[in-house]
Amino acid sequence: MLQPLPVFTAVYESPLSALSDETKDWPRMCIGPAVLWQPYVVKLYLKLLQEASNLDTLEASAGAIQNLAACQFTPSAEVRAAVRVEKGLPVLVELIRLKEDYVVCAVATALRNLSLDPRNRELIGKYALRDLIDKLPDAGARRPPISDQTIGAVLGILFEVVRSSAAFTKDVHEARGTEKLRGLARSYPAYSHRVCKYASQVLFMMWQHKELHDGFKRSGLKEADFYSGTARGDSATLARPISSQGRERPAQALLDDTLSSGGYGAVSDAQVSTVHVVGSKNCAKDRQN
Repeated sequence: MLQPLPVFTAVYESPLSALSDETKDWPRMCIGPAVLWQPYVVKLYLKLLQEASNLDTLEASAGAIQNLAACQFTPSAEVRAAVRVEKGLPVLVELIRLKEDYVVCAVATALRNLSLDPRNRELIGKYALRDLIDKLPDAGARRPPISDQTIGAVLGILFEVVRSSAAFTKDVHEARGTEKLRGLARSYPAYSHRVCKYASQVLFMMWQHKELHDGFKRSGLKEADFYSGTARGDSATLARPISSQGRERPAQALLDDTLSSGGYGAVSDAQVSTVHVVGSKNCAKDRQN
């Protein structure tokens, strides 16, 4: 009879204690959906991301981390911390540099969800900004082979980083991020309406750091340049974590996948509650047995 995987009960602030010893101090066993978000499983996905050469395997592994980190409940918070503790952030940032958009999309969306963790967000802002901004198209240039989904995920990361730090906002600006964002905000219909809105939201958030106004003005920018679109509306969507059912179209199809019901969208509270309840019931039942 197969034995269920162990459950780690590390708190969100310090998951290292649960990851440092895989052979003892396991307080309970668990079966069912709750197995999926255990730190032990996160380590397996990170190992695949480090060692696999098959692009589909890389996409699937990044997508799994993306979905595990997409909820607002405690297990997802622990997953976000576990990825950091297991040195997974540099692995994901390195994969951002790949040319295959469908892999980059899954990786960028995973990083977007991981950026909800304050420490992750700080590390991403410190070490990954230039790689992320490099993925954004140049203003007025011919469209590169990058999907709206990937651009939307990158914009989601930038939104989190920018609104949390004036210093990182300055770094975005100095890396030509403002120029690229302004181009994207005015790029409809070459890019989707939602991508344009997301770029506008990041610009709007950049202007909220008043201490940077003088620097922006020295670059020839004024307040109106940061209000390329509406200042409200889609910001709630941009700030939500993202989950996915995976690719349903060929990687070459550069359509507006950000609007697809089968593509990337936030996990609803009802879905979170259902998974959490099912997982909790299985854990409780197993402890009774």
